[in-house]
Amino acid sequence: MSNKINLILTGLTFVCMVGCASNPSITSLSSIERQKVAEMMVFEAGSIPRDSYQILGTVEGIACKRNLYASDSPSMEEAKQGARIRAVQLNTDAVINMICEDKRETDWGRNCWQTVVCVGDAISLRDKSLIPRPSKQ
Repeated sequence: MSNKINLILTGLTFVCMVGCASNPSITSLSSIERQKVAEMMVFEAGSIPRDSYQILGTVEGIACKRNLYASDSPSMEEAKQGARIRAVQLNTDAVINMICEDKRETDWGRNCWQTVVCVGDAISLRDKSLIPRPSKQ
């Protein structure tokens, strides 16, 4: 019987750890990484030729309303920023094919009353000239 209880407690601990997923902390980023997040391009699907980049992985960002009584809804920009942070952590050039979903219902898997989830492809550009350079002022 105690084996079943241990198994259940272990499972619940795992669910709680996974269910409280969030974006990476910005305090863990270096100055250079913060700059890259701010400059990270997000290309619309089909806006650049498919042969001009290589997909290195999928990135996800979330915004979560953890308190039912909080007045603010999760923001789309927070979820997009989470995806950009993950793309920087993968050392990629940009994100493409990002789509976002505003889930108004309770998201039990993430332990949120409401979520915004954005998912995209982190890419390495073969043609670096596609990355706009900041204008000099």
